[in-house]
Amino acid sequence: MGGRGSHPRTEDDVEWVRQLLQQQDGWAQRASRVSHVRAVKKRGGVYLQVKVEPCLRWCTVSWKASCGGAAKRTPPPIFSALRNSVRWQVSRWKTSHVAERCCARCQATTRLQADHVTAFIQIARAFMTGCQLTAPTAFDCRACKGFFFQKADVAYARAFRAYHQSHARFQWLCKKCNCSKGAKGGGGNDPDASERSHDDIMMICL
Repeated sequence: MGGRGSHPRTEDDVEWVRQLLQQQDGWAQRASRVSHVRAVKKRGGVYLQVKVEPCLRWCTVSWKASCGGAAKRTPPPIFSALRNSVRWQVSRWKTSHVAERCCARCQATTRLQADHVTAFIQIARAFMTGCQLTAPTAFDCRACKGFFFQKADVAYARAFRAYHQSHARFQWLCKKCNCSKGAKGGGGNDPDASERSHDDIMMICL
């Protein structure tokens, strides 16, 4: 599957990628809906991208995570649903802190991302430990956007939004420092750290 993203892929290529993604339990519900595949070269790396019906946006995925011979352990979908439920809070913080756009570590002013000072996973786990509501076990899957709470779990989602609003603090980090923070364990062993590295779309470097 060498080449750039503009090269067409055969159905055999698509099926091969579906089988690879099946090795990751986070993709088990979505792999069968992969409709298009391409390889993209950028910034010195090669990225595998897919489209998942009915989403029209390209998602970057990791093929290396699928090649270990055994299913790759990925975060439970509840963490994706929790993160998606508070994305508007992150967006609102970004909008209100535009004038302060500067990396808290290296003072860079480009390729900045909103980072949780206390790792998101720590906030989520603290909430789940103390919450008296029953944690949801079924979620809506929206292709490349991940998992979302169902209507039946609106109370749980509302409770987490309130908890996150009270406990989350943000800072600007450039992409390099943000990725470095996760790699060095500064992200609190966040199993959802791959989401943090791009904030709006899954960007997993091969």
